[in-house]
Amino acid sequence: VETSKDYRGMGLVKYVCAQMLTYCKTNNYIPIWACRKENIGSYKLAKSLGFEEYFTLPYYELVFSH
Repeated sequence: VETSKDYRGMGLVKYVCAQMLTYCKTNNYIPIWACRKENIGSYKLAKSLGFEEYFTLPYYELVFSH
């Protein structure tokens, strides 16, 4: 989820994600959150919603040198 700069810091993403978690719980879905460790905002949001780090996957990128 990304937010336009004009609307950041208002709690909108947290609200939407909390509603999605309610939907998941109501419909017996198991929510999974994934983000790169460098994405501090996403990591902190997940933690604030009750997610706990379960395991870490390596993140690979193919880099071409010119």
